[in-house]
Amino acid sequence: MLESALANKKLSIQRLKSLLDLPLTDSLVVVDTLNTTEFLNEYTVMSLEDFKRLSKENRNDMKALQFQRDAASTGENIALGQFTPTVSLIASVDQAAPLNNARVNWSDYIRSKSITLSLSWPLFEGGRRILDYQIAKVRTDQMDLVLKQAQSGIEMDVEQSYYNFIETSKVCRA
Repeated sequence: MLESALANKKLSIQRLKSLLDLPLTDSLVVVDTLNTTEFLNEYTVMSLEDFKRLSKENRNDMKALQFQRDAASTGENIALGQFTPTVSLIASVDQAAPLNNARVNWSDYIRSKSITLSLSWPLFEGGRRILDYQIAKVRTDQMDLVLKQAQSGIEMDVEQSYYNFIETSKVCRA
C-alpha cells in the first residue's frame, strides 16, 4: 500500500506539472498550504429521495427509453387496429358525349354520378394479424421490463453515489 501511495503521489505531481504546462523534468516545490472549499453545500442538505427525484427528471437515457416504450405501445395499437373493418367511400362525376362526329355541343354531354360505399372485413387471414399483434404486445412488454430495470439501476447508482458522497464528506471533515 505504501508503494502504491508513493507511486500515486509521483503521478499526481507529474499530472500537476502537465496541467500547469511545465516541463515534466522540472521539479515542483509547493510553498503554500491547501485550503478546502465546500462547493457542494447545497447538496449536503438534500435527502436521498431528492437526489432520486432529480435523477428521474434529468436523465436523458430514461427519456429516450420512455420514447421507445411509447413507440412500442403505439405499434401495439396499430397492430390492434388491423382487426377493424376498412370502410371506403368513392364518388365520381363522369361526363361523356357519345357521338360519332367531332362536332360536339355542350348539350350533347351526358353527366353520370356515382357513389360507392365499401366495407371490407377479412374473416380469415391465416392468423397473420393475430401474430402481428402478439409480436407488438411482446415488444411493449419487453420495453416495460427494460424501463423498469433501467429505473432500478439508476436508483441504485444514485444511492451508491449518495452514500459515497456522505462517506467522503465525513472523511474530509475528520
